[in-house]
Amino acid sequence: MRFKYTPAQIFDPEIPFGAIFELFCEIGWDLCELTIWAIWCNTVQYSIPIALKPLMIYHILTNPYKDEYFLWTMLEWFSPLAWWHMKLKQILDTDRKREITEDHMKYLVFIVIIRHPYVMEQG
Repeated sequence: MRFKYTPAQIFDPEIPFGAIFELFCEIGWDLCELTIWAIWCNTVQYSIPIALKPLMIYHILTNPYKDEYFLWTMLEWFSPLAWWHMKLKQILDTDRKREITEDHMKYLVFIVIIRHPYVMEQG
């Protein structure tokens, strides 16, 4: 298994996160555990823009053999996997309606803004 590593500045709490984090996990690649925790911790204080390749992420999320990927875990922290699956499918269906070929879709990128989901208890 190969992992995508994160630049060191994402771990520094003194540096505001002002960049787009690229989750371009090629098929067969995954995130490392430190990366997903750094993203989670940064989303407590910041909204983090993440660049995803929808076709690639869709293939990873629809492959049951990749269910232990840290990518699955990280996405699920912010929204249920069914929601990610639905949104990615909508994006890909829109691209197909625009007559974009599968070969060209693999280069398309979309940006999603994630933030720490807060739960307020009534009490």
